[in-house]
Amino acid sequence: MTESEFTKLTEAIRVKDQMIATLLRESGVEFQRDVAKLNERINPNSTPETILRHIKREVEELEEAYGQEEAADVYILLCALAWRCGYSLHHIALLKMERNHQRKWGKPDKDGVVEHLR
Repeated sequence: MTESEFTKLTEAIRVKDQMIATLLRESGVEFQRDVAKLNERINPNSTPETILRHIKREVEELEEAYGQEEAADVYILLCALAWRCGYSLHHIALLKMERNHQRKWGKPDKDGVVEHLR
């Protein structure tokens, strides 16, 4: 393969990766919009504070069972909270993952939690 062919192939892969990232972002926005519509129908008076209280309840259930349903409830409520606050949870999570890959990480603390170095 010539250098020119390699450069063209590399560019094609970069463009494909950008297209996939765009599709993922858009699909996340569509899901979040669907969550928001359901939330509006179920509880049109919800606020970030009421959604957060609901998330805390669901996390308590998740701590007891580690079940798929409870995990899904937390995710759905986080999407509702993000929508109510005016941002795309999916998009912000993608950006945060990019940032996390660049960070340096510490050792587990006494609770087994690992945080990035500050």
